[in-house]
Amino acid sequence: MNCLIPITNTFSDIRRALPVLNSLNELIEMLSNHKYDISKMVPSILDLVSSYPFSIKSFPLIEKGYSRTILHREPNGFEVMVARWSRHAKTPIHGHPGFSVLYLIEGELSEQSFIKEKDQPIGIDSRIISTGDYSCDKGVDGRFDNAIHQIRATQESLSLHIYSDDALKGEIYPT
Repeated sequence: MNCLIPITNTFSDIRRALPVLNSLNELIEMLSNHKYDISKMVPSILDLVSSYPFSIKSFPLIEKGYSRTILHREPNGFEVMVARWSRHAKTPIHGHPGFSVLYLIEGELSEQSFIKEKDQPIGIDSRIISTGDYSCDKGVDGRFDNAIHQIRATQESLSLHIYSDDALKGEIYPT
């Protein structure tokens, strides 16, 4: 199965599907204020997903792929994004900016982790990510080869992502 480039939407693209806008903006602002402090960010994430009615049907579905909906982006690149995954969608093997968080709102994902050795990804670990699971990775700021992994959706899923910079700058590795 080929990896598909995600389609990116903005929050305004789906505004009608997401009521309670002021509450969502307030919670995203809290996340922005706590960036890089996971002890403060996780409670804000949990507040966001428990207080806000995220519905998988409210986000665009890309057959055999995934969509990205940007909820918040700052000029320095910090972003909060929701991804909707079709069953069997997968990412290329890719890296991330200096700080990244993934929280699974609904569904199940499989993650294969890699290290970079001589500019090539080497698989080191795999795990299943279930509803309510989260991961946080802190790497080197200014680099986009941190937290190298590949994600596959084992079922239709919805995930929340927070990045210190534009995630699409992440290094992509051939498979």
